[in-house]
This record gives sequence, structure tokens and C-alpha cells, in this order.
Amino acid sequence: MAVTTGILVLVAGAYALGSVLTGDGVDTPDAVTPRRPGPLDQESAAKPDDGSEAKPQQDPQSNAQPDKKDRDEPAESQKTPDSKQRPGAQQPWKGSVATLEPTRAKAGCVYPPSVDAAGKKVHYRPSEAIDADPATAWRCAGRGAGQSLTIKLGEMVRIAEVGLVAGYAKTDPSDGTDRYAENNRITKVRWSFDSGESFVQRLDPSPKKRGLQLIRIPVVKSENVTITILGSARGPRNTVAISEVSLARVTKAG
Repeated sequence: MAVTTGILVLVAGAYALGSVLTGDGVDTPDAVTPRRPGPLDQESAAKPDDGSEAKPQQDPQSNAQPDKKDRDEPAESQKTPDSKQRPGAQQPWKGSVATLEPTRAKAGCVYPPSVDAAGKKVHYRPSEAIDADPATAWRCAGRGAGQSLTIKLGEMVRIAEVGLVAGYAKTDPSDGTDRYAENNRITKVRWSFDSGESFVQRLDPSPKKRGLQLIRIPVVKSENVTITILGSARGPRNTVAISEVSLARVTKAG
């Protein structure tokens, strides 16, 4: 009996070993067929850690501000206080004054010569602003903010009054065109002197206000006077001009 049992055990073991070697009776996985990755296998866009939806990046230029070329006044960083005077400066002069005769003028911009309605050539040189003729003018393109005109007096004098014609005060003799109303008209200027002092003058840009607009200032000694345009009112023609500049010196005590 023991011999028979041993034989049966050996037969069963041999059968099991044969099944393993041939694969019979054992579940094996199907062969995996490789496939090409589809759209869902692509790496998705990253999302913020806070769980909100990721926003597309914007072009850095999309937030750029438009270039304000036709600006009325200088940018904030270029602005200066209305007046700059010595400590303890006096009040505006109240005495008599006499008009000065400037010797020269220079400017940072000059409009090219053109022709009037009759075809006559017209110049817009800085000297046209000190020739005592309101029908001529120093002129620049655009609104003029930041442009300056420097008047030279030839000697140190005590100045107490300043003023100017805030545009091109000419009526064309050929067709009657009002050049003052046609061009931009200045609304604000800064007068600067050799001493470092300066005063701001506000002007009336009305087309009907075409004469000299004068202001009295505390007496200041200077040989040179610089006028800087700070603002202008827009006219049909985008050019700015000063037809005449007036400077006056102290003559008698006030």
C-alpha cells in the first residue's frame, strides 16, 4: 500500500510540472498591442495651485499706453511749480515801466517758410516775435508744449513787466483769413530769468483776445529771458505761434 501511494504522488507531481512548462491550466494575460498616443495623452496646460483656471498669457505690448504726441501740457514728471522766486521776494511792481527793445531771439524749433494766400513767402523765425509787428510771428509745429523762445536784451536790466501775443495775430491781406483763430493759441507760459527765478502766466486763448496780454512781476534783474510754452488751445491748423513779445523795465519807484 505504501509503495502504491508513493507512486501516485510521483505521478501527480510530474503532471503538475508538465502543466507549468506547457502553460496548460494557467491564465496568462493577452499580449499588449502598442498604440499611438491620442489627443488625450498630450500634456495639459498647467493650472494655478489655487484651483482657478489658468489664464492665457497676454502680449506685453497689449497693455501699452498710446503715445500721446499731441499732449496739451508736459507729463507730470516734467512739470514745475507755477513760480520760483528768491526768499523774501517783493510783490509785483506797481511803478512806472518802459518798454525794452530786445537785440536777438533764438528758439528750439522753427516752422519752415510757407506762402500766404497771394503766394508770398512767409518766414517764422524767432526774430519775428520781437519786430514790433503783430502780423509776423515765430511759429512751431504742433501744440508747442515744452518749446521755448529766448530773448536777449544785450545788458542786465531790472524787468517788471512781461507779456506776449498768444498766437499768430495776422489777417491774410489777400483773402481775409484770420490766422489767429486758425492756429493754436497759447494758454500758459513760464518766464525764466538769469537769476533762476521764474513766473507762470496764464493767457486767454479766445480768438478775439489777439492783443498783448501783460502781467506785472516782482522786479528781477536779467539779460536773457526765456519763454517756455506749457499749454495751448487747439485751432483748425495744428501750429503754435507768438506774434509779439513785450518786456518792460523799471523807470520810477512805485
